[in-house]
Amino acid sequence: MDELQLAEAKADGAVGVTLLLSLNGKEKTAALMAASAELGLEALVRVCDAEQLATAQELGAGIIVIGDCTLADATALRETLPSGKAGPVSVADIAFHDVRGAWKIRDAGFNAMIASKSLLSVCVRDRVPPSAICKAILSKGSVKYGLGMQKGRLEGSKEFLGSMAM
Repeated sequence: MDELQLAEAKADGAVGVTLLLSLNGKEKTAALMAASAELGLEALVRVCDAEQLATAQELGAGIIVIGDCTLADATALRETLPSGKAGPVSVADIAFHDVRGAWKIRDAGFNAMIASKSLLSVCVRDRVPPSAICKAILSKGSVKYGLGMQKGRLEGSKEFLGSMAM
């Protein structure tokens, strides 16, 4: 990633970019974060271990994406982040295999998740439209308090816990 790619993303209508700390290193990530801010892009810093997480926090990342690890590892990393308005927004980029897997990510306390390939896989396997899965992910159903959904309809409660941006 370089400044030209950031400018291209902005010109194409992006409002944010994901910067991979593992590929860019600390200094280049800091420079890309500054360039993103100048362009009016929100920088999401992607990390996969405790060392990278500490670096992202040191750089002042407002949004931290945790990926390339298990849900248990990602949850442990997220739990080290400051909570409340002072802490960064936490985003999970963890694969899930069904709606219950997405609920586990939500119930782990992440502020958001990247569904990408997992969402498409569930759509193809269960033969349902993406909107059904998105609604189920946002529903009040939970693995902690019961199944809350039946295969085929993919619905949880009629109450919803948040909103979704695509």
